[in-house]
Amino acid sequence: INAFQPELVLQGTIEGTANLHGSLSAPTGRISLSARGFRFQTDEALGFPAFDLNAGAVLSGDSAALDIKLNAGSASLFSITGDAPLDAAASYNLKVEGKLDIGVASPFLEARGLHAAGALVVNATVAGTLTEPQILGDVRLANGSFRDYVRGVNLTNISAEISGSQGTLEIKSFTAAAATGSLSMTGSLGVLQAGIPVDLKLTAIRAQLLSSKILTANLNADIHVSGHALERLDVGGTIDVNRAVI
Repeated sequence: INAFQPELVLQGTIEGTANLHGSLSAPTGRISLSARGFRFQTDEALGFPAFDLNAGAVLSGDSAALDIKLNAGSASLFSITGDAPLDAAASYNLKVEGKLDIGVASPFLEARGLHAAGALVVNATVAGTLTEPQILGDVRLANGSFRDYVRGVNLTNISAEISGSQGTLEIKSFTAAAATGSLSMTGSLGVLQAGIPVDLKLTAIRAQLLSSKILTANLNADIHVSGHALERLDVGGTIDVNRAVI
């Protein structure tokens, strides 16, 4: 690969095979690709674990049966299985499952003054077409944490459950500890709907959301955000500052 894109890959091997028949409009056969111990050479990727990839596709004229597995370290593994059309206008039928240790992104985040951790689990299906996708399933986060060293944001014990249906993400639960207080959120976000409709409720109880040399604030809040992200958002509710040091 470095022969085509110099200094792209630090280490790893790639192997691929193809046994194809038929025509360009209706190919049949099998394609396989594997990568072992793969690392990229960019500064942002130097601290990432090596990843392994096993990908296979069985072509049957108008569709391809996919079986793709990607793992990066022992705590991160994703798989995609199912049927993908060779015609861009046709329908997909894919299953996406996996788990991710968010900490694998630490080298990239730490260079930007950020830190994140937690265990993410994904269980979803992808159907419909590219123009009208239907994404169903849920994402769960446990034992999460987020820190912004520059702005003094520090959230711990983050847990969340998000489900997807008909182009809308429903935040069933989101809770986090903010120093001696707590932060929670519920609502929905229509990421694949016109205008991206938003309906979110945010609650903070004695939450210390900012703690820096410039500003430290402890507050209670009950906020409702509604509207369309690409058009207009209305924000209402109350914010009570319990204590602030500037």
